[in-house]
Amino acid sequence: MHEPEVRAAPAALDRPGAPRTGLANSAGMRIHVVQGDIAEQNVDAIVNATGASLVGGGGVSGAIHRRGGPTILAELRQLHATEYRTGLPTGQAVATTAGNLPARWVIHTVGPVHSPGEDRSELLASCYRESLRIADELGAATVAFPAISAGRRGWPCDDAARIAIGTVRAIATRVTDVRFVLLDQDAYTAFVNNLGPNDEEIAAALAAKPADRWRRLFDLADSLSPGDLDVRWRGGGEKRPEVLTLNHPIYSDSVQAIIESLDELGVIVSFNWPEWHRTSPLFPDAAGLMEAPVADAARLATTYVRGERFSDGAIQRSIENGALLAILNRLRRWFETEHPNPDDGARGDVDASKITYRDIEAVTRQMIFYKVEADGLDTYGLMKARNFDAIFAAIADDPIGETPSAVRADVERALDVFGRREPRDSE
Repeated sequence: MHEPEVRAAPAALDRPGAPRTGLANSAGMRIHVVQGDIAEQNVDAIVNATGASLVGGGGVSGAIHRRGGPTILAELRQLHATEYRTGLPTGQAVATTAGNLPARWVIHTVGPVHSPGEDRSELLASCYRESLRIADELGAATVAFPAISAGRRGWPCDDAARIAIGTVRAIATRVTDVRFVLLDQDAYTAFVNNLGPNDEEIAAALAAKPADRWRRLFDLADSLSPGDLDVRWRGGGEKRPEVLTLNHPIYSDSVQAIIESLDELGVIVSFNWPEWHRTSPLFPDAAGLMEAPVADAARLATTYVRGERFSDGAIQRSIENGALLAILNRLRRWFETEHPNPDDGARGDVDASKITYRDIEAVTRQMIFYKVEADGLDTYGLMKARNFDAIFAAIADDPIGETPSAVRADVERALDVFGRREPRDSE
């Protein structure tokens, strides 16, 4: 019988030359997606996607100028007459006063026109980098962005969102709060899908799990032996004439039990992990994870577990570089020192009067992630009106219909966190 070999994991998830220094945005910056009017945002700086001439325009730029008044345009004309006689280059940024806006400054940037035949993504990413550089120079801690180039300049919303969120997450900056403010529903959905659940939503979902399940995970981690961490590979030969088998890793029962436990506990989350792992300083070896929010342990675990589907040996890499143990250690510290109620899993009853907009958003985002919507249910309108009872009544009537049981279970678990009703039995 052929004995499986032990070998090093492939480096398919490596990111040569990835930044490893500076501020890790996942730990130092909060990123939000908001549906609304950017001109109404009470932040230090808002970003205006403008033309090279800097003289304003329609759409979002026009709204900013109408609300901000003539002083913004006066400063822009002065800049055009002095420093930018030939126009502001694409991908660059410059700041002016905010006039009558709630913000203190407006940062103007020129987004590229989308071209199917030319990759201009670096120019689009530069708009975000340069805007945050200017924000740092101004001392701005909170910044609101539109979906640069996703309007009249024709950039597909999903790709614009991917570039925007990935770029912002990768930048070392003193800005502590970034919000993407979108008027259009398609743009809002695209940004929500690319952002995934935020730190608080992930932590709340983890806290909803019974304490005994967490203790079982840590017992599994404590019982790991060096032999359990060995990975053997099978395949790669001709099983019978003209039938080849591919190499694939064989993980120990203990490692498989840990991976299954992570999934059951909600540590494996739904978000754009391929983009996250290309930009996060935490990947690949979890350097700095103990200082990061527990949500980042979930994101890193997701990257390796989901990555195994596309690159055999991804989990082996996490074993060899110490990321898997770092993830388990971060989860343990969260459970022991940060968990709101480790004795009973922190589900309990919640005072309905204390339920917030964010609580409801956490539930509705679950439906958005799976592209599940209730027929005729205006979730955004109900949230804005703080009509929580109507939302919960609609969800209780099973608006997600005949969706897979795993999807239904995710929505159910999100509801259970807020204690508005008894959880249903798992299907």
